[in-house]
Amino acid sequence: MEHDLVVFVPGIGGSRLTRDGVDLWNMSLQAMMSLRNPRRALEGLALEPGMEDGHPEGRDAVEVAGLVREPFVLSGLMRHLGYLRMPQVEEHAKPGQYREFAYDWRLSNRTTAEDLQKWTERALGQWQEQARTWYPDMPDDPKVVFLCHSMGGLVTRYYLECLGGREITRSLTTIGTPHRGAAKAARFLTGHAFGTRHPLRWFGENITELCRRLPSVWQLLPVYEAVIKPGEPDRRTLLEEPLGLDSHRLRYAFRFHEQFEEAAAANLTAEGRPYRVHCLAGNAHRTWHGVVARPEGPRYVKELDNSGAWRGDGTVPAGSAVADWHMTSSSDAVWYGHKHASLHGEKPVGRQLAQIFLDKPVRGMLADEEEFGFEAPDLASADTPFEVVVDRCESRRHVVARLRGNGVDLPWTELTPDGAGRRRGSLSAPAGVWTLEVRADNPDTVRRDAVLVIDE
Repeated sequence: MEHDLVVFVPGIGGSRLTRDGVDLWNMSLQAMMSLRNPRRALEGLALEPGMEDGHPEGRDAVEVAGLVREPFVLSGLMRHLGYLRMPQVEEHAKPGQYREFAYDWRLSNRTTAEDLQKWTERALGQWQEQARTWYPDMPDDPKVVFLCHSMGGLVTRYYLECLGGREITRSLTTIGTPHRGAAKAARFLTGHAFGTRHPLRWFGENITELCRRLPSVWQLLPVYEAVIKPGEPDRRTLLEEPLGLDSHRLRYAFRFHEQFEEAAAANLTAEGRPYRVHCLAGNAHRTWHGVVARPEGPRYVKELDNSGAWRGDGTVPAGSAVADWHMTSSSDAVWYGHKHASLHGEKPVGRQLAQIFLDKPVRGMLADEEEFGFEAPDLASADTPFEVVVDRCESRRHVVARLRGNGVDLPWTELTPDGAGRRRGSLSAPAGVWTLEVRADNPDTVRRDAVLVIDE
């Protein structure tokens, strides 16, 4: 409601982590892009091997210095175009009513949920002291409206159902949250991010080493039946077919989801659900869904069968983006054609979030004619062409793409038909983190993503 406190919780990579005033990710990224000892560059972000819940001490400890405002790419796993302010929401909020929760995204989501609990209780207490000044006729005490992108939704739902946050919450909105995990996490943890022949496979190997030492990444693993065994009719979970992953770490990751589901079910039976749940998600793009377990090594796939129903936002599968612990159908979610990296910051999503804050009805899906999907590499070599492929786009539409970043807008490139119902074109850029824009006309529609370009 309009007098409630609004709290935004970002996803993985959404908060600036510093040590002695130095931004650890930016420092690591610059070293990686210039090939200066990439393993050592990432060491500053890694935690002690085997760490689970709790805060690190000594050399692994960091300071959290607000949200990341520029594009972030943990290549092949998660990425975003920066967490800028939300004008559609903030224009309705009074001073001190909109807050952003920054956190150490390396840590277990359980630990972060405990930090969110303490932070939220303080923030809500502060807002309650001044709310009546702005809303003298408010019908009840202010509660909290949570707006959560990606992993931030996993943190917040755990706080609500396992740590008592449900009692002070008006609504939970998840934006591209992998409620049931994402296969991209498995690609990195198994060391198969880019393939053995990829010219930049060394980059994936170093990111894999980092990810294996971050509890949060383990908790992003898919908990649905994501593994296909050739010749067998039923899919399996990673617990049943671990693909060489550490069994203890797998049980640890699955237990995080199980604890939440058990608490949510028990709370619902005992008290009902005192807050509303909204899911905003993407369903226009081909997305990694699972893996074929083969003797010669896993092969990751974007479809688990031939039904053609396997889409998502390019990172999170559509089926995983639905809060199935609350919603009975995927039609209960609000779907968009945007990519995971930009979903939280797109204007239609911002308008929807403002509706939720003001306790107004949610709006329906975008018109079908606006939808199209596209694919581009997570990682590219500097000044080397890489391909952008668009599908599900009507033939009457003209499609172009370009890269923007580092204060530079590169020229638009036309994507042309390939004879198989898709559009293709090639782009290239110097090393850096770039925003990829794909635009189609009639009606004018823009989709965006982040691309990391490094020296080979």
